[in-house]
Amino acid sequence: SMGSLIAVFATLKNYIDPESLILLSPLFGLPQKPIPHYIGRPLAKYATQLGLDRINLGFDKHLNIPFKNNRLTHDEEKYRQILDYPFRWSGPTFGWIDATFRACSFVHDEQVIKGCKASSRISVLGGSDERVVDPKGFHSWTSACKKFKNCELEIIQTARHELHMESQELYEQAVKFIKERLQST
Repeated sequence: SMGSLIAVFATLKNYIDPESLILLSPLFGLPQKPIPHYIGRPLAKYATQLGLDRINLGFDKHLNIPFKNNRLTHDEEKYRQILDYPFRWSGPTFGWIDATFRACSFVHDEQVIKGCKASSRISVLGGSDERVVDPKGFHSWTSACKKFKNCELEIIQTARHELHMESQELYEQAVKFIKERLQST
């Protein structure tokens, strides 16, 4: 998700000119929970300006969430694999949240999209049961992008955030979509 935001940001800044982009569950918007944007955005900006940008807010950790309440996948074994990831992860910091709000505003700016020199084919793939990023961002960004670029959106019904770690049926739908896009470039 964050990698998708970074790839689109770099493309719109004309730093890179990929032939195509296939974006899985892109971070085109932060969720409204646990903190609504009208509070979170100015709070993160202000905290960052005060030098509190490295403070870890502690939410968005998966380690103590039982499978039945997870937001990532329908597959219990793959969820265990996610939790067994060998590298430590942490929740977002004020600096990360501030930077993410700014990056999302940038990539949603229609004048920025229009001014992008890249002629990349862009495919957005998300799940209808997205619980990590704001799924409205998939729709709003793709709608804006379609005005100026070759963009498409595909939603896999019932899929959650980690499309590459989903149940076999949903995973296969994601792989099929990706293979079809790679073969047509």
